[in-house]
Amino acid sequence: RQTGDGRFLPGNLGNLGISRFTKAVLQFGEPLFVSGGIMAKILQTLNILVWGAPALILILGVGIFLTVRTGFAQFTLFPRAIQSFCAAFRRKKHTDDGVSPFQALCTALAATVGTGNLAGVAGAICLGGPGSIFWMWVCGLLGMATKFAEATLAVRYRQEKDGRYLGGPMYMIRQGIGNRFLAATYC
Repeated sequence: RQTGDGRFLPGNLGNLGISRFTKAVLQFGEPLFVSGGIMAKILQTLNILVWGAPALILILGVGIFLTVRTGFAQFTLFPRAIQSFCAAFRRKKHTDDGVSPFQALCTALAATVGTGNLAGVAGAICLGGPGSIFWMWVCGLLGMATKFAEATLAVRYRQEKDGRYLGGPMYMIRQGIGNRFLAATYC
């Protein structure tokens, strides 16, 4: 039975062609995704745990740790990165057996900067005001060390098979940590 506000009340649901799980949820009497519903409460709790202060501290802490551990690579290696990038444009030869530095840069940027990042900046400025720009710069500088460490590990643990390179987080977990189950779970 359904009430006037769209809720289903316990009763005979009959053969509506819905799963037992859906029937159990509908008989529970709470709408799932409306404000105050059981699923909304669960998602709100998970949101607080995942994106609350512990996650912020963990992200900034890892960034600070990797910045110190890599010897401030985002600052010390930046001139070399610009020099290498500009040298790629001076060389005009193209080979079919590998990826050019420019192709690697474009691929890395495409994988890193997405629509969510662009919309996130606009949302942060709208909600946090001009002060949020400073913290985005700080997090961006610390994030460079994280990205540097990620790229270094990706190159270290990639495998060559039939003249092509295979890699990614699964290979880093399997070979770096040595945990095949965790690597398979990541997929």
